[in-house]
Amino acid sequence: AIGVSFANRITQPILQLAQGAKSIASGNLDHRISVVSQNEVGILAGEFNQMAAKLKESYSNLEQKVEERTSQLLRAERLAALGELAAEVAHEINNPLGGLRNFASMLENEPENISQTKKYATLMLEGLKRVEMIVKRLLTFSRPYTLHIAENNINTIVNSSLEFIEHRIEPDHVLIQKEFNDFLPPVFVDADHISQALINIMVNALDSMPSGGKLTIKTDTCKKHGECVTVFVTDTGCGISEGIVDKIFEPFFTTKNKEGEKGLGMGLAISKRIIEDHHGKICIESKVGQGTTFSVCLPCRKRG
Repeated sequence: AIGVSFANRITQPILQLAQGAKSIASGNLDHRISVVSQNEVGILAGEFNQMAAKLKESYSNLEQKVEERTSQLLRAERLAALGELAAEVAHEINNPLGGLRNFASMLENEPENISQTKKYATLMLEGLKRVEMIVKRLLTFSRPYTLHIAENNINTIVNSSLEFIEHRIEPDHVLIQKEFNDFLPPVFVDADHISQALINIMVNALDSMPSGGKLTIKTDTCKKHGECVTVFVTDTGCGISEGIVDKIFEPFFTTKNKEGEKGLGMGLAISKRIIEDHHGKICIESKVGQGTTFSVCLPCRKRG
C-alpha cells in the first residue's frame, strides 16, 4: 500500500503535466496545473504554468497582429480591385470614344449626307450607352455588374462590334473577311457586354498586325461544347509564344512594351471574365509568326 501511494505521488503530477500539455495543444491556454510540492515535479509544474501564461500572452498579441494584418490586406485588396477597375474603365472607354471621334469626324466632313448622319447618330448613341454602362460599373464597383440576358443573333452582335473598330482599319492595310453561318440558333447573352468582349479581342488582333494582314471573323455551331455558337477571330499577325499564352488573360499583362505602344493589359482579361460570366468559354491557338485564333463559345439556351 505504501508503494502504491508513493508511486501515485510520483505519477499523478506527471499525468497532470501530460493532460495539461494535451489541453494546451487543443487550444485551452487557460489550463493550469496545481503545484502541491516543491520537488522537481512541482518546479516543473510551475514552469509549465509560466510557459502557458506566456503562450497565452503571445497568442493574444499574435491575434491582434493577425487582425491588423488582415485589415491591412483587405484594404490593400480593395485598393488593388479599385486600381484594376480604374484601369479597366480607362481601357474600355477608350474603344467606344475612338469610334465616337470617327463618327463625329464623318458627320463634320459630310453634314449634308442624311443617310450617313442617321447611321452614325445611331452608332454614337450606342457608343454613349456603352460608356455610360462602363462608368456605372465604376460607381458600383463593390457590387457585381448585372447582365441583361436576352435572345440575340450572334451575327448582328459581331457586325455591330466591327462597326466600332472601323476607324482603326485602313482598307489597304487590313482586310476584313466575314464568314458567317446564317442558320445559327440564337444565343442567350447580354448583347452590349458580348460586343464589348469581341471588340477587345478584335482590337488585340489589329494591334498584332502593325504591318497589315487579314482579320477573319467566322461564326458557326460549336463542335466541342454543345448547345453553343462559336465566334472565331483569326488574325495573320505576329502570334503569341508558348511561354506567355497562359498569361495573356491575366489583368495588366501586356506585350506592348515598345516605344509608342500603349496597353494596359486589361482587354483580354475583361473579355474572359465577361464570357465566363455568360457560362461561355474562350480559347486561343497561336503560332509565332503565323497568327492567332480566338474562339468564343456562347450558350444557345438560357442558364441561371
